[in-house]
Amino acid sequence: MQIEIKNITKSFTVDSVTFKAVDDVSVKIESGDIFGFVGASGAGKSTLIRTINQLETQDVGKVIADGLIINKLTKDEL
Repeated sequence: MQIEIKNITKSFTVDSVTFKAVDDVSVKIESGDIFGFVGASGAGKSTLIRTINQLETQDVGKVIADGLIINKLTKDEL
């Protein structure tokens, strides 16, 4: 399975302040690859993973798995 993340952006608003947890991230992971996201606490790693599996919806961008744009699927289709 190939997973492609294209221009993902995800923002949150806390106490009337908006911040970008993930800002314009693009990655292509080929079938058989072992891949990890590393970075400091609060860098957006978990938020990025949650957008890949659609537990969070991105503000901008696409998540594509084997050619299927999964952020366009319904909950039942997921």
